[in-house]
Amino acid sequence: GTCCVQIPVAYHLNEPGRLVDFVAGAMRSYFIAQLHFEEFGTWPYGELKHGYEGLRQFCAEKLGRDDLHLIRGMTLLASAGRKAKHTLCPCGSGRKTFQCHMRLFKELRHWPHHAVACVAVMADEALKSAAPSAAPLS
Repeated sequence: GTCCVQIPVAYHLNEPGRLVDFVAGAMRSYFIAQLHFEEFGTWPYGELKHGYEGLRQFCAEKLGRDDLHLIRGMTLLASAGRKAKHTLCPCGSGRKTFQCHMRLFKELRHWPHHAVACVAVMADEALKSAAPSAAPLS
């Protein structure tokens, strides 16, 4: 069988180190939660859906946004550097990023590069698959 320990982006946000640290941290927490679920029927830490829906839930929780089009565009800008805040915002408002979604831009700029890349790839895959779930939840 398989076990879904955590969304890949969360793994990258935690600055992964040695395998033993992953096993002692995320894996251990997962199996403790699994025991709780088997006993009480609920996940003690909550649960994200799998696939692109889980990515949207994760982004809504961590970034305050679940629109994968906007998030994909912002990951490109965040990867480009500080000057990118002067380009047009990917939300389509016609305003520059620093006038529109600066908080989201700053948040992604503080994430490790590999975490931003992971979000970009997952959002891109979701949008390419034309998943109906790519539209915002709200």
